[in-house]
Parts: sequence; C-alpha cells; structure tokens
Amino acid sequence: MPSADDLSMDPVGRADAGETAATAIRWALTRRGVGSIGDTLANWAPAATIGAWWPGAVRYRELIDLMARSEGAAVLPDALGRWQVARLDVPAAPIASIGEGQILDIGVDDQDLAVPVWQVTVRGRRNHLVLDRGRIAGQLWDTDREVWLREEWRKAVAKAEWVKARWGDDARAVEVDTALTNQSDMEALATRLLTLLGPRSDGTPRRSLWVVVELTAARLGWQLGRTLHLSYPREGIADDMLLLGMQPASPSRHLMRLASSGDVMGTAAILDENLALTATLSGGNWALPLEHLLEPTVRETVARCVSGNPADAWFDVSWPGPGRKWDTLVIAGGSIARGRPSA
Repeated sequence: MPSADDLSMDPVGRADAGETAATAIRWALTRRGVGSIGDTLANWAPAATIGAWWPGAVRYRELIDLMARSEGAAVLPDALGRWQVARLDVPAAPIASIGEGQILDIGVDDQDLAVPVWQVTVRGRRNHLVLDRGRIAGQLWDTDREVWLREEWRKAVAKAEWVKARWGDDARAVEVDTALTNQSDMEALATRLLTLLGPRSDGTPRRSLWVVVELTAARLGWQLGRTLHLSYPREGIADDMLLLGMQPASPSRHLMRLASSGDVMGTAAILDENLALTATLSGGNWALPLEHLLEPTVRETVARCVSGNPADAWFDVSWPGPGRKWDTLVIAGGSIARGRPSA
C-alpha cells in the first residue's frame, strides 16, 4: 500500500518571473540588482516554457545558468557590465572580419571539439520525488502518471549513428539538464545541439581557437552571440564563429579574452593598451622608416637600419605628458639590446 506520508504535487511558480527562460533570467537579474540588462537579453523572446523548483536557497548564478541551458545559450555580462545573451546556433552573417594581418597570435582553445558528439540527451520536467510502485496509489498504476512518478527526468535523445561508426568509442555523448517542460521543446534542443556539437557539414571535426588582436572601440562594442569571420590562410582557416563572451583584463591587465563558438573560434585575447601607438621614435640611421615599428600588426612594415653598426640602430621612445609605466616590450622578427639609461 502507498505510504500515507508521500505527497506528490506540481507546484506553480511566481507569476512575475514568467514562463520562459528569458523572462525568468530578467526577473532574477532585476531582483538581484547586479549590472544592467543589455539589448540582446532585453529583446530575447524564446517560446519554450520552463519550470524549476529548488528545495532550499538557490544562487542566482545557478538559476540563470539552468535557464540559459534550457535554450542552448549563455548569459554573461559584456565589457560594459550589461548582461547579454549569446545563443549557441549556426553562425549568421558576420558583423566583422579578423584577417591574418590583424592576428598577433593564435592557438587551440578547446581540444574536446576535435572529437565530435554523436548523441545528445536533453533532460527536463524534473520529478523531485521519485516513487516506486509500492508508494504510488493503485488507481494510478499502468497510467502515464505512474510512469512520470517513477522517473526523475523526461528525456529527449538525438543521435548521429554515422558519427559513432566513424569515430568509435572516441565519439562523445553529452547530457544537458534543463528546465524545459514540453517534450517537443526538449527534442528540438537535442537536435540543434547535435548539429552544433557534431562534425561540420563536410564531415570534419569542429575547432575551437583563441586569437590575439589589437583592441579597438569597434571590437569592444561587439555584442555576444554575433558572428565574426576568421581568416588565417597559413592554417587553412577561413570560417565564421559565434562570439559568446568577453573578459577584459584577462589573462593580464592589457589583454581581453573573448569566449566564442560556432565553426572554429573558441577564445580570443585582445591587446588592450599598446602604449607604442602614442609614442614618438627618433634617433639612429634608418634605411626603412623607424616609424614602421609603430605599425600594430608588425607584418609588412619593418624598420631597417643602414648598417650593422649598433650606433645606427639606437633609437629613443618618447611618450607625451608625464612618465608612463609599461610592463612588456615586444620586438617581432628582430632583436634588441638594452643600454644604460642616460642622465
């Protein structure tokens, strides 16, 4: 017989939090009072309904992450502290391009993407009180309600068997916990994630990269979730990628990291403070102009002294205004010797 102490119910959530991931996240951020809501999050209007329950206190970050996962998205503050949404999706038309001449460094960010996903399981409509038949009223036996009560999660599974056959045991299976309440929404998310995490249309694995470029006002204004085009012919790269996050002053004070995904790009580090661009160079005897050293890409424009005599290669770097503090000196494609400071 079922225990008299067991009681299962479907709670009703807060009306002011709405019924979608977007409304719940905006409600949580407004209630928390941290930062402001950016344009992409303010205008985000997904249709899938959500529902979640916690037995005790819950962190705002945990709530926001669960809701964002329910839409296959990330919600993060941008460089100006505004909360933005970046939806993981097929890259759209690029808003800007990053060419080889603009890239100061490049590397692999996420090795896992080199192994494609063959199966995605999306879990939703969680049951927080799982019961066996001995704890379920007899009139519910062999009904859909009994099935619901005996399982913790409803699931939707999307598979690509050809990926499993090609990559064997190395092919990955991922599982995503969500707050989705409708089976059709879980199935749609599983299908979308399988397309994005599996191989590209030509059958090759996706790549995740980081790049280093110089910071400009335009790049600082890039919105999360937008598409960028990356061109780096020497590595055979000419692809679009999705910008998913920014981290100013990381990994050091003059760098900014961009988290992104899509076809290739993973993260990028942006040079934030190139003090040489405000400097004046003088001295020495140069066959090719000394000012070429101020070219940000240091790619085609080089400076060359007239001889191998060190006296011809000396030059002074002068910054306007009071003294400037710098911590890194980069010489690309050359060498430098540091002399004694003059009186």
